[in-house]
Amino acid sequence: MFDRSPARSRRNVLFIPDWRSGNPYQNLLADGLRQVGLEVEFANPSGRPFNLNELANKHSRLGVIHVHWTQGLLRHIYWSGSSWIKRVKLLFFALDILVCRARGIAVVWTVHNLVEHESSDPQTEISARRILVRFGNAVICHSREAIDTILSCYRLPELDKIKAIPHGNYLNSYSEDPRITQRFHNKFQVENENIVLLFFGGIRRYKGLGVLVEAFKDVDDARQRLLIADKPFENDIEEWLTGVSASDPRIRLSLRFVPDEQVASFFRIADVVVLPFQATLTSGSVILAMGFGKCLVLPEEARVLGLPGDEGALYYKDLESLCTLLRDMSKDRLAEMGAYNREVAESLDWTEIARSTAETYA
Repeated sequence: MFDRSPARSRRNVLFIPDWRSGNPYQNLLADGLRQVGLEVEFANPSGRPFNLNELANKHSRLGVIHVHWTQGLLRHIYWSGSSWIKRVKLLFFALDILVCRARGIAVVWTVHNLVEHESSDPQTEISARRILVRFGNAVICHSREAIDTILSCYRLPELDKIKAIPHGNYLNSYSEDPRITQRFHNKFQVENENIVLLFFGGIRRYKGLGVLVEAFKDVDDARQRLLIADKPFENDIEEWLTGVSASDPRIRLSLRFVPDEQVASFFRIADVVVLPFQATLTSGSVILAMGFGKCLVLPEEARVLGLPGDEGALYYKDLESLCTLLRDMSKDRLAEMGAYNREVAESLDWTEIARSTAETYA
């Protein structure tokens, strides 16, 4: 069942889970890896014990399993009814990894966050992730600033097992349609003198939108507009935002899924992108905003991302400091910081990132 195939090669890679729909990240990395001579396939784990070896049996040449997100791989453990069943499944997970390694298959994990943002069982999840870093071949994160946090949370003693590889840019992923941009200017009543703050991305509780809305309402600046765009994932959030918008006409809403052809236009009409998220180690939204040449407003905790730093972001500690940032905003300064972010984004080349990733596999 678990034979070691001589055909296996570290140049044959399987990405799990397959989350290409709605996010270009995996496709862009896979394309970069193909450019440096690797073969990349995609699959979803079954959610059963020995997920990894089940996938290995279906891919006879497979030499690397690259785990990007752990939800499908580990969730069957969290759903176990009793603590002893969870312990048994955690043991099976460790064996699953070790058997893969005995078959010549490297198990590599990219850490995007310490636990799922809306985890149903954080304690068990951390236990499972500690097994993944302890017995897997390598761990990738997207910034050097995240390394100490990962080492501490997962009790990883081997510093050489973890490697910081930047998140690539999204410069060519979303093209702008000027007709859509003009329609948005009209729809959201955006004039040249306005300072438009954009909150963009799937709207969930953990993203800290409540702090942003409270601060914005406390700042009495008629020039400013807060544009909140994308789909809420809880019905009460949509109801709350509708009420907030009704009480403050400066707040504009587009509470629906944003198709790819509209993404660039939302960023085009914005002066600054505000992402008050909590507890994450990486953010594609930050990279996306930087590629569009936008300044960012981020919580102090976001310094763990390693970019853009003070040259491209305004950081706040609490509600009061966020209010101060909003009161002191200047369109010219925001534009300068946005231009810096664009330059940084241009340097985040997927081919170089793929080379570093391939070296980690090897």
